Amino acid sequence: MVLIGLLLIAVAVAAAIILIVQNDGTIVLHVFNSDYDVKAYWLAIAGLAIMAVLTLGLWALRVGTAHRVRRRRERRELLRENRRLSEQAAATPDPATSAPLRRGTTDQAAAGGATATEPGRFRADDPGPMPPARS
Repeated sequence: MVLIGLLLIAVAVAAAIILIVQNDGTIVLHVFNSDYDVKAYWLAIAGLAIMAVLTLGLWALRVGTAHRVRRRRERRELLRENRRLSEQAAATPDPATSAPLRRGTTDQAAAGGATATEPGRFRADDPGPMPPARS
């Protein structure tokens, strides 16, 4: 596909060069109630410029559409994930309210540490008490 694209570009450039070199006559151009005498090759150059602007516009349209489609797809996925997580959170009981604290906690539990008598307050990332220092 790239080879075909490069071949088409080479043909277009060759055709533009031939149009410019072989057309050295003068043409009367009528634009907005005005008459202009221009060399014929300027019409070929103007045509190339118009085609370049058209190509740029079509490219921008394609990129913008692809971006919009990608954002809409991502938004749908995020909404689906949000809905799933909301349903999961609604179905899961809150551990802080479902496991009440027992009376008679130790000083360590009151300070925020975990004890064996409080399974609801155990934290997996808590390192526990520090061992005594060695002399």
